Amino acid sequence: MSGGCRPLLRVRLHDAAAVGQPGRVTTGLADTRRDNDTIGGLSAAGLNLSVSVDEIRDSAAVNTGVGLIEQDAVRLESCPMRVRRVIARFAGAAVMFHSTHVRVRSHTRLHEDAIAFVTFGSGASGTVNGLAIRPGLLLAVGPGVEVGFVAEAGWESVTFVVPSGATREHLAVRGLDAGARFPDGVAT
Repeated sequence: MSGGCRPLLRVRLHDAAAVGQPGRVTTGLADTRRDNDTIGGLSAAGLNLSVSVDEIRDSAAVNTGVGLIEQDAVRLESCPMRVRRVIARFAGAAVMFHSTHVRVRSHTRLHEDAIAFVTFGSGASGTVNGLAIRPGLLLAVGPGVEVGFVAEAGWESVTFVVPSGATREHLAVRGLDAGARFPDGVAT
């Protein structure tokens, strides 16, 4: 395999047969999340916490099991698709990590009731809506906005997704809502 087609750790593997069936394991190791799991001595069930790690090998399965965003993707290289997605869900928020070792184009739409903040890793290169990204860039994405990404091999991004209503309430309680503006598109 070439350097751009290295295999990734497989925790849960999705293929086209899994589309529309979130959580279905088709090959690889079983999903290891259980309601009675503990993290640092705390019960995941009591924290309303879950973590999933997915390796995606088929672009038809990229939207499977996410729920926070709607996404479609196309592999732009001839080597096998290897995309990793880690999602940590908390009560009222989520953090998503995406990485790829092949060039991928995706269209991603945020749900209407959420805002997102996206930043990129040190090896990330590609574009967002045709504009070049760079490591450390922070994007704010408004509710319901669709974003076009072209991710080069080595792409890493972290996205923090929060409900827009809850964010407005937190700002209001702290008296910070007067000047607060939420993005209505994509802002840097």
